Amino acid sequence: MSEWKKTTLREVIQINPATVDRDFKSEWIEYIDISSVGEGVITESPKVIKLKEAPSRAKRLVSKNDTVISTVRPNRRSMFFVREPKQNWVLSTGFAVLRPIPDKIEPRFLYAVVFNREFTEYLISREKGAAYPAVLPEDIYEAEILLPPLSEQKAIAHILGSLDDKIELNRRMNETLEASRECRLPCLPYGIGTLRFYCEAMKRRAFTSFVLSRRCSKAVISLSISERT
Repeated sequence: MSEWKKTTLREVIQINPATVDRDFKSEWIEYIDISSVGEGVITESPKVIKLKEAPSRAKRLVSKNDTVISTVRPNRRSMFFVREPKQNWVLSTGFAVLRPIPDKIEPRFLYAVVFNREFTEYLISREKGAAYPAVLPEDIYEAEILLPPLSEQKAIAHILGSLDDKIELNRRMNETLEASRECRLPCLPYGIGTLRFYCEAMKRRAFTSFVLSRRCSKAVISLSISERT
């Protein structure tokens, strides 16, 4: 394996490269705040509101392949990878939008580094404020990582990306099954137990995929955050 080099995120990403300004075209936006994001997933649908009625913190814009992470209470691990954003998505300023610099770092590899719990521990060590603990973009820029050559990044990113895509597919399937269950229960004469069993089986399948993905991520990326020795 080729040598992995030590670097900082400052060398390979931009933070918050795009914000809402007077050239922003959409009258209506889909607003994503911190409360609607969980660990690697958007847990609630974006709020559709008029731009002029949006909160003042509705500023961040995203593009495909960005990594989004909350700078507030980093221990909660509110983050997600931007797969297919809508043009009118606008995020809270409580997020940091990490955009990979082309030919420096692979988007999925960046997300794997940020998702790693060692990165979370690093952010926790840099947070300030007791009632509202948060980190600054500068703290993210200063994070040290070990970076493999781009070809190896692509190979790692492909594996982890495929697993994460499978997790996302299973999650959506599970949501569909749960919705179907709610709709069908009143008219099922004797199939309730079978449907409940199937829903639970899908949950276990999604959880198994999640565990495999995170184990793979830990095995491959565990050295990505520098031990600062």
